[in-house]
Amino acid sequence: MVVEMYRNCAGFFDQLEESIDSTLGESGFEERKNGEVFAMKVGLALGRSPAEVRELAGKCANSRDEGTPLDEFASKLF
Repeated sequence: MVVEMYRNCAGFFDQLEESIDSTLGESGFEERKNGEVFAMKVGLALGRSPAEVRELAGKCANSRDEGTPLDEFASKLF
């Protein structure tokens, strides 16, 4: 049962990653979603507010630059 839960979570995060990559990869300005709406959709999918998503993105960038481990997960739902 635990293995199925982790498999489900991995599929959810893979799908969310593909959605983010496809949105950021769109070349035309008209085709690209409004940034605030997109941040809200990502936040809702992760159980966070858009401000918390921006804060987490900043923490991720800092930890990647400094090489320190991140102390929280992206999702508050799982």
